[in-house]
Amino acid sequence: MTFEEFQSELLGYEQLLGAQTQTIESSSFALYSNKGPGQNRKPKYGSSQKPNFGKNLAQKKPFSSTSNTHQGKPSSNQFATNKPPCQICGRTNHQSLDCFHRMDYAYQGRHPSKELAAMVAQSNLFHDDETWLADSGAINHITADLANLTLQQPYQGTETVAVGNGNGLNVTHTGSTTYHLPTSDLHLNDILHCPNVSNNLLSIQKFCQDNNCYFKLTDSYFLVRDNLTGAIFLQGPSEGSLYPVHHNKYVTNKRASVALMGIKASTDIWHKRLGHPNPQTLHRVLKNYQLPVSSNKFHSELCMPCQLGKSKHLPINKSDRVSSRSLELIHSDVWTSPVLSINGFKYYVLFIDDFSRYSWLFPLKFKSDLFDCFVKFKCIIENQLSCKIKQFQTDDGGEYTKNLFSKFLTDNGIYHRLTCPRTFQQNGIA
Repeated sequence: MTFEEFQSELLGYEQLLGAQTQTIESSSFALYSNKGPGQNRKPKYGSSQKPNFGKNLAQKKPFSSTSNTHQGKPSSNQFATNKPPCQICGRTNHQSLDCFHRMDYAYQGRHPSKELAAMVAQSNLFHDDETWLADSGAINHITADLANLTLQQPYQGTETVAVGNGNGLNVTHTGSTTYHLPTSDLHLNDILHCPNVSNNLLSIQKFCQDNNCYFKLTDSYFLVRDNLTGAIFLQGPSEGSLYPVHHNKYVTNKRASVALMGIKASTDIWHKRLGHPNPQTLHRVLKNYQLPVSSNKFHSELCMPCQLGKSKHLPINKSDRVSSRSLELIHSDVWTSPVLSINGFKYYVLFIDDFSRYSWLFPLKFKSDLFDCFVKFKCIIENQLSCKIKQFQTDDGGEYTKNLFSKFLTDNGIYHRLTCPRTFQQNGIA
């Protein structure tokens, strides 16, 4: 027997003796306080009440007064006949350690096991917060580490968790978590966070219900199988009379798996994968995330996507062309107003003479009205100035390039000058 096992046995036996001594002393005190010396009236006795399950409330049934009592003192055989009731169910034919109502397996049996004493002594037998003890009597999963709850919310109720020693553990949070295994995901729902609990308790019934599986417990090992396929989810050896489930032994690290399975690539390929960063940023990312690299040497060759993506638009030089007379070149553009006018006009067409910079502005309700507007403008301006329009410069908008407009310009001998695609700056005068 190891020192920890011996210490556990002593602590458990000491707790048993302390509970029995406290019960007898409290009963004796109640007996002596029933009747004082020199009083001739009979003592009043209260009725016994059976406590509720899980609460450490038990009133002792008073023994009846007999003729052998003297000055309110009990007879010598009354302590031998009156047994202290069970602290859980209130019956007198057994003690609390033998009560079948106990949910915690660690407290079953007349003599407390080493697990019970280890719980009382706060033993360091299990250091890992990811270790759960499989419990067939627990209704919910219980944990002391709030980090085990992936989804959590504060508990607003006043109920407590009843444990084997009759005390109630306060619940501060409730939540759930999911453990990712190589073959499936295991869900732990309705977890209670009790900061004062010594070990994490895994409810077997709740676990099997949420994951559609079953537990198999033997004297040396345990395993968890899927009800449908029979595949083994978890397995491990028993430790003493406990079945610890070490989740960190089964959970896979997806990030590490990807890094190990990745194929080493050159720095140039990682430069393209990461969106063409600069060399300093690239080496920092490769080092911090331990990406598989075949060579850390960055080639000094120019990257064409970097040159195209980071290059600036060159400025467009002003044209040095000079017109010699009016109507030699007319600039035009259509502007869309964000606000509709009172008369319902939304578009405006502008005609500018390149020689005199004289401008004409006409409102339009629709872009399709541009053709009729230009025909009227041509007739009026040519008649007023006694000359013909030689060239007409616009952008490549659809209102200027449709067949009807282009055919009209061709039939009247007007040369149509168009800007390059997506280069509206060339029509800067209009």
